[in-house]
Amino acid sequence: MAALKGSKDRFGGVTIELNVEAHGQLTASAFNQHLRESLTKWRKEGVRGVWLRIPTALAHLAGAAVGSDFDFHHAQPGYAMLTAWLPNTPSSLPSYPHHQFGVGGMVLDKEGRVLCIQEHSGVTAGMKDFWKLPGGLVDSKEDICDAVQREVLEETGVRAIFECVASIRETHAGPFGSTDLYAICILRLDDSYGDVVPEPTPQESEIAACEWRDLRVFLESKYYAKGLYGSLLKTAADVALRRRRGELGIGVERMQMKGLSGKPESMYYAGGEALTRARL
Repeated sequence: MAALKGSKDRFGGVTIELNVEAHGQLTASAFNQHLRESLTKWRKEGVRGVWLRIPTALAHLAGAAVGSDFDFHHAQPGYAMLTAWLPNTPSSLPSYPHHQFGVGGMVLDKEGRVLCIQEHSGVTAGMKDFWKLPGGLVDSKEDICDAVQREVLEETGVRAIFECVASIRETHAGPFGSTDLYAICILRLDDSYGDVVPEPTPQESEIAACEWRDLRVFLESKYYAKGLYGSLLKTAADVALRRRRGELGIGVERMQMKGLSGKPESMYYAGGEALTRARL
């Protein structure tokens, strides 16, 4: 029985991608035999790690893979990825990405008021007079700065421009055992508003209310009087106010440059100047 065909990578691994057209007629027992023949061949060739991508339509083959010393690595809508480490050493295959990133947007108007929301549902919805910054999770393949601009627009209808990251909270108690990062970003109103302060409009499906609130009153809320979140917000507010006074070198700003792949990548930097050439 022929070994499965796969593509080799520069780390000494092989990736097998099953598809219905080529593998749809395989029974679990036949697939198990294919795998065993393949594993014998790959061991002789010095292959170290094997990645096996099984689409949902062929999920019945996953059990055969587990029976051939594969284990689950991760799953996404449409497929599951399994791996096998062939040497008699601890596996050095990378874990599935284990961080999630959330953002909150601190937008001040010309009077120094801060844009705030109240949620329709969730933990904070039942908390009396609880106001928070608009924000949410960064989507797949989305830059931090784009995510916070999108979230502010979606939740309040206000167009705002990213200026910098002011503070970040990190916890290892995120969903599914992940590490959760939450960054408060400073934004300014879009230049198209001129001297007009836009009236925020709550997103109907998720936001119960949104409005401009006095910054001091917001920061002195009983919910932020002490603890980490209060410190996050007060630190961010200090950065926002200092930048308004002309201290543009504070906060973590962003620029784009071409990376090693030749494609644009984002660089976040502190100090007010991005050094695009080596300087000693």
